[in-house]
Amino acid sequence: MLAAYLALAAVAITLRLLNLRHLERHGHEVPPELGDVIDAQRLESISDYTRLRGWLGLLGLVLALVGVYGVVSYSATQRSREIGIRMALGGTPAAIRAMFLRQGASFVVLGIAAGLVGAFGLTRILKRFLLLVSAVDPVTFVAVPLALAAVAIWACWVPARHATNVDPMLVLRQD
Repeated sequence: MLAAYLALAAVAITLRLLNLRHLERHGHEVPPELGDVIDAQRLESISDYTRLRGWLGLLGLVLALVGVYGVVSYSATQRSREIGIRMALGGTPAAIRAMFLRQGASFVVLGIAAGLVGAFGLTRILKRFLLLVSAVDPVTFVAVPLALAAVAIWACWVPARHATNVDPMLVLRQD
């Protein structure tokens, strides 16, 4: 009978129908044979939260990419006359792309600096949410800004490349 109970409890825990931590908190006895199942349940919930945080981080990265791309693309569209004049006066596409990349990179550096200051400021609060990583993990504080900078620079380069493909004469004739 005990074996059937343990098997049923293991299935219920696996299906998350029975929360053993809830039983423990309310004074119910949990058979010691279910210790491995409890540990597995805890590891699975940690894994679920980690996976969720990973997806939310990826969503944040995509939103940053779309935002930077949109701002730089809008800026390039608004400045198409200036780009046409620069190209008509002998400006090279590489120089114009460099101009957009410099402007985009300055915003990226300011954003990363503000983010790092905010992250260092919030380490005490975030410390309790982090598992297996310290609150001031140097790898994270280097890798994440570098990844964001790479994505943001790419998001600046694409509209800059499109802006330099415009024919200067067509842009100047529009007005």
